[in-house]
Amino acid sequence: MYLISTMSRPDVWPIGDYGVRVGWTLLHGLDETISEKIFSSRRTLRRCADVGRWYCWEAVHWAKAAK
Repeated sequence: MYLISTMSRPDVWPIGDYGVRVGWTLLHGLDETISEKIFSSRRTLRRCADVGRWYCWEAVHWAKAAK
């Protein structure tokens, strides 16, 4: 998150960020939170990591608001 916010690096895909992994899991309808190892192999959003990361975070917020 340091690279993203402080150093203005929007291309960072934070595989270790639990919130992003939970969001990915929610968006893809998975039963268990995706592991870091599997998540690191998902490079589909590499060029637009900032947008993908935002959607993952928002998915967590949407899920909490829906409860």
